[in-house]
Amino acid sequence: PPRRRHGAHRAGQSLLGLYRRLQEEHRQFLRGLNDDLAADPEFLFLARRMLMKASARNQFFGKVAEVRPGAVNAEVVVSLKGGDTLVAAVTMESLQTLGIAADVDVVALVKAPQVVIVTDMGPYRLSARNQLTGSVVRVQKGAVNAEVVIQLPGGDTVYATVTNDAVEDLGLKEGSAATAVFKAGAVILGVAA
Repeated sequence: PPRRRHGAHRAGQSLLGLYRRLQEEHRQFLRGLNDDLAADPEFLFLARRMLMKASARNQFFGKVAEVRPGAVNAEVVVSLKGGDTLVAAVTMESLQTLGIAADVDVVALVKAPQVVIVTDMGPYRLSARNQLTGSVVRVQKGAVNAEVVIQLPGGDTVYATVTNDAVEDLGLKEGSAATAVFKAGAVILGVAA
């Protein structure tokens, strides 16, 4: 019957119109979301972090707080989330080549074997510029060495590779306080291309 065909045609057109409206609203939603994300510094920080691939276990993303130039090298102070800072020693040439200056976003890389763990400084002070204190969140022993993960108050984590004997000697276990120590020269800085 022609009447039935006409009703089905109208229903099909209504359904098609609804689909097109939904498609347009979805397109507008995604455009707005993309605009919001592009303007959100926290999202950009996370996106850059996910794109970075490096062999260094420690990858700290932060902002340059201060640059202290010297004759050959410069000290670069990097602010991490939560108020922690670290210091990197870079050549003046690298400083200029990479465009490192105050307020520039950087990634600081430190290999885990270059991190020393201290649980009690006693009466001593250390020459290493970076001394980041937090809590041990994981100890994973291997045949000879262990990976120790320290969480900083700001949320960053520091990975250290130490001997199993050091784990025992220092009494490292989940929840214990520990300080990750590494020299400014052990830090490699990178900037977004």
